[in-house]
Amino acid sequence: MSRLQTLTLTDFADGLNLESTPFGVSESETPGMLNIEVGKRVGFETRKGWTRWNTADIAEQTTWDPRNHHMHQLASGNSELYITNNVASGEIHAAGNDAVFVDLSIPCNASPHLADFASWGDDCYIATGSTLTSWKRNADGTPATIADASLGYNDDYTTPVGGRFPYADYCVPHAGYMFTAVIKEAAGVGGSPGGTMLNRIRWSPPNSPEDWATNAYLDVEVGGGRITAIRSFQDHLVIFKTDSVWALYGYDLASWQLRQVSRSIGCPSPAAVSSSPSAVYFYSSSGYGGIYGYSGRDVVELTNRLRPAFQGISSTRYNDVWVTWADNRLWCCIPWEKDNEASGSSVFVFDPDTGEQGSWVLHRPALGEL
Repeated sequence: MSRLQTLTLTDFADGLNLESTPFGVSESETPGMLNIEVGKRVGFETRKGWTRWNTADIAEQTTWDPRNHHMHQLASGNSELYITNNVASGEIHAAGNDAVFVDLSIPCNASPHLADFASWGDDCYIATGSTLTSWKRNADGTPATIADASLGYNDDYTTPVGGRFPYADYCVPHAGYMFTAVIKEAAGVGGSPGGTMLNRIRWSPPNSPEDWATNAYLDVEVGGGRITAIRSFQDHLVIFKTDSVWALYGYDLASWQLRQVSRSIGCPSPAAVSSSPSAVYFYSSSGYGGIYGYSGRDVVELTNRLRPAFQGISSTRYNDVWVTWADNRLWCCIPWEKDNEASGSSVFVFDPDTGEQGSWVLHRPALGEL
């Protein structure tokens, strides 16, 4: 008597698994989830198509090599999208609701992302690198330089001066403060010999992003390497370094507390970090390499089933990984293509609400490659 019977699979809720052989894939996984969406109630379906947001090319330059991006929401309901481009020339392009990009003619050279952005009301602050002047773009779209804070720190919080901002690689608002990282310092300030402090963080007074005090800084030398990104999450600031992650708690100079999140993984650039209301997601090139999630306590690897894809990323392509939270999913663009890791690009999409531990699907954009 035959013991074989047919099995109909309509639920691939656990999504893509590149790590296992076909015989090791569970009934709720698949080794070939290309251009497929996993539904919570309908099983799986073909993904929706792609379309261009803007009808014209973003830049007239022959070299299009984007390094960072930022969406700035205005009180009017309009939005502005900023993109940095081309390490060789250092450009910042911006577009409003009309999706027409213009070159802001703002020089930038922060490595590897060229510039970082921080929304503060209708103003957008732009940290262009520790050797270049920072900028602010007002709601009317007018960009203006901001004087170097290190040339005139204001130690009197009761008398704001304004009009100053550190030369820095990174910036982010958090808990009413403006934070910057990788700072240019004048000789003698905080024991600095003068020049770029790769592990220094500075913060403004509360609700005053253009005032900075002499001693309002913290050097995060522990863990080695250098700071590579900073992000605000819940009640603390997350500090990424080359091979470590740290959390800064507190509200002022007397109460700041630095807590270790990880000493084995880090992040190569701010373009490889994004967050949802419940977690910070980031790419780490350390160890096997992969995407990790941090919910405020521990760090969890999310790509253990996708390791063949991330092991194919060479050390020269770490900065070509993009991580973005959108439409309640995590979108990870990496320079990998099955059977041809040297070229091409793939977009892995993670849904934390599908499957027992979330699920991945693979999208292959129809246009262009990294």
